[in-house]
Amino acid sequence: MRIARFMVSKPGMFGNRLVDLPEGLSVIYGRNGSGKSLVSRALVETIWGCPRGGEVLKNQAWSDLYLELDAESRDASYRYTRNSDKLYQITRRSGGAETALYHGLPCDDAAGTVSDRVLEGLGSGDADRALYEIYLRVGCADYMAACFIPSPTDAMQNGAPRYENLKPLFLDDASRFYALYRQIVDHFGTEDMDKKVHNPLMNEILRHEMLIKDADKKIQILDMQQSKGGKLARERSILDEDLASSERTTRDLEHRKELLEKSLADMEQLTLLESELRSCAGELGEQETRRLQIEQLEFEIRSRFPQFRDFSDTKRQNLKKLQETYREIRDVHVALDKFHMDRSGRAWRTHLYAGVTVFSALTLAYLVLRGNFVALPAGVRGYLTAVLLGVPLAFIGYLYARFMLAFRRSSLDGLWQRKSSIEGRLVVILRENEIVLEDHRLESIYEILLQYFEEYGDYTEKQLDLFKLREGLRDDAWRAERQGHAAGLESRRAGAKADLHESLRFAGVPDPAAASEDAISELLAVTERELAAETGRRDALIRQRTQLEEESVVSGDFSAERGAASAEKERLQHKHRKLCAHGDAMRYILGLFVEVIAKREDERLHALVDSTLDKFNHITGNQYITAVDRDQVRRLITSGVEPEGLSAPLVYILALSVKLGLSDMMVESGLALPVIADDPFVFMDDMRAEKLKSILRHAARTRQVIVFTQNSHHLDPDRRIEL
Repeated sequence: MRIARFMVSKPGMFGNRLVDLPEGLSVIYGRNGSGKSLVSRALVETIWGCPRGGEVLKNQAWSDLYLELDAESRDASYRYTRNSDKLYQITRRSGGAETALYHGLPCDDAAGTVSDRVLEGLGSGDADRALYEIYLRVGCADYMAACFIPSPTDAMQNGAPRYENLKPLFLDDASRFYALYRQIVDHFGTEDMDKKVHNPLMNEILRHEMLIKDADKKIQILDMQQSKGGKLARERSILDEDLASSERTTRDLEHRKELLEKSLADMEQLTLLESELRSCAGELGEQETRRLQIEQLEFEIRSRFPQFRDFSDTKRQNLKKLQETYREIRDVHVALDKFHMDRSGRAWRTHLYAGVTVFSALTLAYLVLRGNFVALPAGVRGYLTAVLLGVPLAFIGYLYARFMLAFRRSSLDGLWQRKSSIEGRLVVILRENEIVLEDHRLESIYEILLQYFEEYGDYTEKQLDLFKLREGLRDDAWRAERQGHAAGLESRRAGAKADLHESLRFAGVPDPAAASEDAISELLAVTERELAAETGRRDALIRQRTQLEEESVVSGDFSAERGAASAEKERLQHKHRKLCAHGDAMRYILGLFVEVIAKREDERLHALVDSTLDKFNHITGNQYITAVDRDQVRRLITSGVEPEGLSAPLVYILALSVKLGLSDMMVESGLALPVIADDPFVFMDDMRAEKLKSILRHAARTRQVIVFTQNSHHLDPDRRIEL
């Protein structure tokens, strides 16, 4: 098989990248983190479908990943398509026509379903014989063990391949000798009964053993029929007595079962009656509790709020009037306070202005009379002095006249009259609402009204609670009806309990009053088991009686039939001996096969060890030719035990050499599968890398070799392939 090309697409990583692969060695370059490992493993899982040995990639790795590859065998070319977890398809391309070999999901629920269906389709014709041989001989786990070289980091995590996966690769060949050996081992060299059952020879031996036993039984029956006589009558009499006893026991058990089933039904009905009775009692108790709460709340309202006992609509309307009247009184008090404050302030300012004016006028008049500023005639000084004294006096008169006009008595009297009128209305409203007001001060009125409204609010809340309680209170007729219903339920409960105890006594329960539902169910189950056993015993007795009747009717000589039965038994025994001899021969052949296979395994393992050592020493330049011997390599292959003293990179080179040796053996056996290597040069210097490349070039003469690397200097200078 050769991979001719592949196309990979994954958002954010590959954009429909198409890679053509030549024959021989192909080195594909990709930077670190470019998805080389993803592509290398995706190629393997796409070719082998959903592997029976487990997944090569995790499910999340296939998310949004699309891979399409073209492969060629000696018979035809094939196209593999894998679209995430949604589609897996294999088509054969021959002469421009395409034939679908598989179309479905990548992985079905049952492991191996995809691989089995692919093998089924390939085995139906000769057009895909080469591909069928590949899938039949090599599974995904086998390919990963022999032809897939992981990166050193993955190899360190996963360890060496198991020897069970390696052994079929270097033992099996085109002759299918090892596969035949495995089939013989599965059929004749195992103690597993499941495998023995699926062995046709073993099935035939077991069938003849059963036929021989049946023939023995038939001969025994004929002997019994031949020697019958009075014994049949005695046996029939005994069977009649046993059958009559069994029928009586069956009837008793059936009656007991009916009583127990009726008891369970009565107990269920009794439980329903008790539940309904508790519900009815709960409803009556709730109504009684609600009635007591109503009485307590009514008493509390009468004792706490006697003033609201006869609270009419007029009193309720007066509440709004009280609020409005209180606001009017408050406004009048505010106006009176403002009037007095304004008058006091205006009086103080008027006295101040008058005093300043008088002082200023007297001072000027004094200065004019003294003549300190200017010398004036005596007449002029007198006239000027009179003016200086008259003008201030007129101004002072103007100030006091304005003050008297602004704060005249009529304004104050109007406020007092308004206050008296409002207080009169307030007294009338309070008297209508039976509120005593001894002090007409604003503070007293506020305190009284505040207390009154708080009490009214509490009274309203209590009335609301009382309304809610009364709303849920049922009438006397309902209570009488429920009490009658409860009495009826109690009567029915007593009757049901009496019926239950009577049924349990008839059913044989020692203490019916203490019997629980679980105990009755357990007793019913025991009774059903006893009834089933007794019914089976009765049916067996009936069959025996019928058989005795038939045997009694039949009469005559049975020697001819016995002779025929004996001859048939001898024939079956002869065939059984031949089959057993055939099985012994196959087990003898298996013993020979074991020796041959063991010798071939030792030879092939010896050749694999030599091939591994040659490749390892070539890559390392014979630096460890004395440190690593054949026994260490053999233990690594058979047991996975790494040689002591070797670093991880050297162990990786040794494991890589084992895989290349296995691939060589597969080529020798007729399977030239592609070798895929995921960045094998990571921990190698240039010298080792070149020697490994020389081995890969040599291997590429007989099979395809695909190498993914992150070092661009390993690329083929004539052909650069890059992800």
